[in-house]
Amino acid sequence: MALRRIVEPEPLFEPEHAKVHCRIDSESEIEDGYLEHLIRAATDFCEKWQRRAYRTQTWELYLDGWPVQPWIRIDVSPLQSARVFYYDTQNVQHEFTAFDIDPVSEPGYVLLRPGASWPSIGLRSGNGVRIEFVCGYGDTEDVPSTMTHTVALMVSHLYENREPIETGGRNIGEIPFSLRSMLNQNKVYI
Repeated sequence: MALRRIVEPEPLFEPEHAKVHCRIDSESEIEDGYLEHLIRAATDFCEKWQRRAYRTQTWELYLDGWPVQPWIRIDVSPLQSARVFYYDTQNVQHEFTAFDIDPVSEPGYVLLRPGASWPSIGLRSGNGVRIEFVCGYGDTEDVPSTMTHTVALMVSHLYENREPIETGGRNIGEIPFSLRSMLNQNKVYI
């Protein structure tokens, strides 16, 4: 099984938003490139922790074969849409369409339609099934504010603690309790 993002989203917010949160002079552009990097890194970290996609993005899930159960769990929420492809022993791609999606549950699911079954054709030896799916809330204004704020907190933490060091028995590279609490608040459990 392999899961990878194939279309990267735009940054969750601009450096100006991070400057306000980090209390950096808004006139200075010296740190803009670094803040852009932190925004992407913090967003990626928070999304992986919570098993979510904030802004709309496209992913692929590869499976070596069809599941036994009549569903395939999609571990990045919220699910918007999906297409299912499979590759025969000659490596020819086919599209499978006898399914619906459950975009309400978290995580979301690809569900076999009643009376349908997964194709019985032989699959190539590895990654014979590919699910291409779109997930995320939409644009930045559609992302719940607690999630945007969590990313801003992570950016601030990374900005203030550029190196993981210990001071007085405390590792300042660790994620603070308040940030962990916000990350766990919207985490998708599987």
